[in-house]
Amino acid sequence: MSGDEIARMDDATRLLVIAPHPDDETLATGGLLQEASQRGAAISVFMLTHGDNNPWPQRWLEKRLHIGAAERRRWGDRRVAEARQALVRLGLDEGVLVSPGWPDLGLTDMMTSHGEMLRATLVAHMNRFSPSLLLVPALADAHPDHSAAHILALEALRASHEQATCLEYLIHGTPAHADVRRLTLGAQQLKRKRDAVLAFHSQMALSRKRFLHLVDAEERYQAVDAAGEMPGARLPWHVPRLLRPCCEVLVHAVGQTWRAPVPASGRIADLVPAGAGADGPVYLKLRLRWRTAWIFDHWGWRRMRT
Repeated sequence: MSGDEIARMDDATRLLVIAPHPDDETLATGGLLQEASQRGAAISVFMLTHGDNNPWPQRWLEKRLHIGAAERRRWGDRRVAEARQALVRLGLDEGVLVSPGWPDLGLTDMMTSHGEMLRATLVAHMNRFSPSLLLVPALADAHPDHSAAHILALEALRASHEQATCLEYLIHGTPAHADVRRLTLGAQQLKRKRDAVLAFHSQMALSRKRFLHLVDAEERYQAVDAAGEMPGARLPWHVPRLLRPCCEVLVHAVGQTWRAPVPASGRIADLVPAGAGADGPVYLKLRLRWRTAWIFDHWGWRRMRT
C-alpha cells in the first residue's frame, strides 16, 4: 500500500465514497473499503442514483421490451439491494449506504435545473458525516454521471467547509496523470472484492467479463488538484465552424450550471463571465444538442485554469 492519505487511515479516519451508480463503489474502492473497515475507520457510501436507467440488461433478464416507470423503479431497487449485498461481502454493514435516488443518466441535466437542491443534499450529508477522506469519480471519466458527480461533490465539499483530503477514481477511460496513489490488495482482499462484484447479478448477465476484468490487485487513485486546469477531456477550446450549429456548451461557475450556444467566434471560453473564477472553479462542457444512443461523452467537462 502506498500514498500518504491511504497509509494514514486509522480509527480516526472518516471515509466518504461518492458513487454515481450501484457497483461503482465496489469496482473502484472495494479494496479501500475493506482496508478502511479493518483499520476501524468510519465509512459512508453516498450513491447518487439507483442505476435504474439500465434497459438492456433489464430487457434480457426480464424478457420484456417495454420498460416503464414502474419497471425502472423495480430495477433500481434491485440494483441497490445488490450494492448492499456487495458491501456485506466486503465486510461492511449495509447501513453505510445512503442513496437519494437521483435520475440515472440525468445528473448533468439536473445540474442545470435542480443544481441548488443537489448541492444542498450533498452538503447536508457531508456536514452530518464530517469526512476526513473523500473519494469521488474522476472529472475525466467518460460517463456523464461520473464527471457530473465530480463537480457536485467538490462543490459540496467547499460549501460544507469540511477539511477532507480528496482522491478521485477512474472507471471509464484511461488515466492521464502520473502521480497516482496505489493500494495493493492482499489475496483475501482481492477474493472478497471479486465475490462482492459477483453480487451484482443484474450486471453479470451481459457484462460479466468486463466487470471481472476491472477487479485488479491494485486500486489506483489520483489526488484532486485544488487549482489549475484539469486535463483529460478532449475539449476543443475553438469549435470548428461546421460543428457549431450541432453543439451547445454547458458552463458551471459560481455554483450554477447553464446552457449556451457555441459563440460565433467559436471560442467557448468567451461564455465565462468576467471574474467568475474568483468564487471557485469554472467548468466547461461541449456536447451535441440532441441525445444519441451512445451514453459516453466524446468531449466531457474541463476545468479552466483560474
